[in-house]
Amino acid sequence: MKKSTKRVLITGGTGYIGSHVAKYLKLQDYHVAVVDNIRRRHTEKYADHLIINDFASEESIAYAKTVDAIVHCAGTSLVGPSVQKPAIYYNNNVAKSIAFFNSFVLKHKKPAVVFSSSASVYGNSGFPTISETDPTCPNNPYGWSKLAVDQMLQDYVTAYNLKAISLRYFNACGADVDSELGQEPNATHIVARLLEAKLNNTQFTLYGTDFQTDDGTCVRDYVHVWDLAKAHYLAIEYLLAGGESMPMNLGTNVGISNREMLGAAEKHVGSIEVVYGDRRDGDPARLIAHTDRASKLLHWTPEFSDVDTIIKTAWKWYTK
Repeated sequence: MKKSTKRVLITGGTGYIGSHVAKYLKLQDYHVAVVDNIRRRHTEKYADHLIINDFASEESIAYAKTVDAIVHCAGTSLVGPSVQKPAIYYNNNVAKSIAFFNSFVLKHKKPAVVFSSSASVYGNSGFPTISETDPTCPNNPYGWSKLAVDQMLQDYVTAYNLKAISLRYFNACGADVDSELGQEPNATHIVARLLEAKLNNTQFTLYGTDFQTDDGTCVRDYVHVWDLAKAHYLAIEYLLAGGESMPMNLGTNVGISNREMLGAAEKHVGSIEVVYGDRRDGDPARLIAHTDRASKLLHWTPEFSDVDTIIKTAWKWYTK
């Protein structure tokens, strides 16, 4: 392998998305450092340097000052619990991020920043597809915590000449195409819950059948985690080459309802026992990305985000 020339720190780097980003960057010959307060041994394979600690710890901050780029994936990310316990979300996602970025933002040489943001910043927009210039109005504390960091980074870009891109993911799903990495057990997004219900012979709960959509269930834009990992690499390269700081949506421009996703899963794994529940707090009816910005500026095109590949790679991970 060639000698690594670019150094990156990934916060939350042993998590679902962070570990895929670590693998992708390592395959691009980056020197990859990972910080996380949870140790998951199967995700550490692609870390050249591992810090088991909080991302806002002194150890993490000291290392952040030595790298060319930071991918900030760390945080708390469940919509429902954010409504019930918002203090945890504002502390983990906002307060700690402020402390982390403030530690190096006044340095003469600052790392480029790629932030793991979320489509939840748009709330229940009502638009057929959502672009980065559409209004942001989250309808849950998780979304507000992501928007707060988005806004902070935009202000730091203006005031401190920071280079930063906020990647607003739509629904991350699937698993590493080599089945080395995947979702941890008891995940909360629909693809994982469907497949775990089948694997464990338990019921799948479909939340909400009275949304203003064609079949009454939520409509979402699903993007494969390996496509997300590639986008992080492209965003870093774009910033280090002098590209402009801004938010960017990551999705497919296609919406799939919960009922449709259920049908797609059953096509590959067989029948799944379903029960119907009430809407979850804070769930918007429809979230579909408009992704021209990432396509034009990063030259990013999803390659693995068709429903069949999403289901197949996730199922292979669960059953390997």
